[in-house]
Amino acid sequence: MAKTMLGCVRTDAGQLDVKQVLVPEIEEPDDVIIKVSLCTICGTDLHMADLPLPDVVMGHEGIGEIVEMGDAVTDFEVGDRVIASCLLACGRCANCQSGDQSACQHPEGGVQHGTVLDGYQAEFVRIPFASMNICRVPDCLSDEQAILATDIFSTGLGVLERVPLKTGDTVAVFGQGPLGLCVTAAARALGAGRIIVVEPSSFRRKIAKKMGANEALDPTQGDLNYKLLEMTDDFGVDIAVEAIGKQETLYNAFKAARFGGAVSSLGVYGIEFSDLQIPVSHDSLTPNAFYHRRFVTTLCPSGTNRLKRQMDLMQYSGIDLSALWTHILPLESILDGYEMARNPESKALKISVRPNS
Repeated sequence: MAKTMLGCVRTDAGQLDVKQVLVPEIEEPDDVIIKVSLCTICGTDLHMADLPLPDVVMGHEGIGEIVEMGDAVTDFEVGDRVIASCLLACGRCANCQSGDQSACQHPEGGVQHGTVLDGYQAEFVRIPFASMNICRVPDCLSDEQAILATDIFSTGLGVLERVPLKTGDTVAVFGQGPLGLCVTAAARALGAGRIIVVEPSSFRRKIAKKMGANEALDPTQGDLNYKLLEMTDDFGVDIAVEAIGKQETLYNAFKAARFGGAVSSLGVYGIEFSDLQIPVSHDSLTPNAFYHRRFVTTLCPSGTNRLKRQMDLMQYSGIDLSALWTHILPLESILDGYEMARNPESKALKISVRPNS
């Protein structure tokens, strides 16, 4: 295997470069090395690019072929096509053993320590704790289908599962970027009744209808709070999901949730937020927007079994997430993809990047 490879590297806070870096090697017995066939630019990558830690290969969503394995990896073989969870889990700590792998306590796992998995925006990537974090991909699923299980579809499901969503619930989703669209699709797959999305982009509102939304509102047109109450007979929605990571959308989600309902947030608020405000009482329409509501935050549920269950859902339920894919780029042009992802006028949703094309 080559000693160096092409990778997208964070060289400083807010600075990315595509350059030659060392190919990762097996460091621990439960590591695997994957030759990457497809990776993506996730909205979280835009936040990760702003972190001050230099010399980090970017990317946490990917799929590829195992080319090397540590001695402790016995459930897989070289040549297997696999995906990996974007949050690493050791499988041994108390949180992992209680079933909350996203909150792994190991120094190299979980968002509290190692944050998300790094390194997929390159020709090769090392996956620690492989037996706990990777899953073999069925031949019937394309790279583009399977890769969505590594982060955004798992998170889209998780933000509703943790509330939890009940059959027939009315759900409002604030924001229809790739992650918000996955929430919309997940709400439909999990048995929601009415799904209302709130999104200023007419392009994204149209995609949301394909994903299962019943109504799509433009928040710039009229009084959004009044409209949502009018649509629900002054009741409010059972679950309001904040799917962007902005103060305004979190605030609106609280105003939309009914008394006794829930606000579920999966937005990554980024380094620009040191705190957030929650409405308690603000107007005559909804004088109480805080009390007796469940407030849940969600990171991507992870682990091998989680990956398998999602791919079963994709394989057997007929769920179609193909509308998410809008662009394909070679790794050499990935910085152009970052610019598209940052530009709301680009009509970019999920950007496919092929490192070994």
